[in-house]
Amino acid sequence: MLRACSSIVIAGLLAFAGNAIAEEASENGAQSGPGIEAPRVSDRHDRVLFGSVELAEVSIFSGSGIKYSLSGDVEAPGPIAMAMTNIGATRERWEGPDDFVAYLPRLTRITRVYFGRQGNTPLGFLTLAGGAEILRKQEFGADALPRWQEPKVGAAFLGELWREAPLPDGTGFGDRDGLIHVSVMAGTAAPSVWARVAGGVAVADGVFAGPELAGYLEPDYREWRIGAHVTGMRLGPLHLRFSGGMVMPEGGRSDVYLGLQGHFLR
Repeated sequence: MLRACSSIVIAGLLAFAGNAIAEEASENGAQSGPGIEAPRVSDRHDRVLFGSVELAEVSIFSGSGIKYSLSGDVEAPGPIAMAMTNIGATRERWEGPDDFVAYLPRLTRITRVYFGRQGNTPLGFLTLAGGAEILRKQEFGADALPRWQEPKVGAAFLGELWREAPLPDGTGFGDRDGLIHVSVMAGTAAPSVWARVAGGVAVADGVFAGPELAGYLEPDYREWRIGAHVTGMRLGPLHLRFSGGMVMPEGGRSDVYLGLQGHFLR
């Protein structure tokens, strides 16, 4: 299944890259035409720094990273490079002698590097990237103590869609804009897949609120999250997203989670 998903992602990357190259060449030609002035280089941001944390009793996930535009403008279509590190602590079932059962914390760390493209599509602003990941995680021994395993290297894939558009007539929200945000990260080292789908309605200029659904899958661990989010709040140059809801690990007890994500342009 992972091989099939990898082939689909690679094919999508190649097709998207070809379309983005043609689109970028067309845009560059338009910008150089008479009466149209391209933005000054000093007005452009070439990178985004980001970080996140999600807290629950059954699991804690945090991450940080950078997205860098290889064309000099991280908000415009073009090639990008990304690097990020994610750390997770999950409470998992351990079975000892004489049918003794305990739930113990286990750490996982994943570092990823991506290269890809971003650009405008009929669906929205789409980012597709591929690269490599290094996974290191703990496993429980016979004495129930977690021990770090040897690092594993694998392929990594990322896809993200961001769409802001006016809501259709008849939805009851007047002329407000709506948001659809889809993120998927997959890797072959574990293997693992993380995905999040969120929708929202504009409650202020550039601020959206609505439901979210997320899932994280490994061969020996699965969890689902359902909740709500507020995306687009500003604190100076910092863009923030708050979220909260229920987390449901497979085979474990459901719990409440709280999340905070932030990024800023440089």
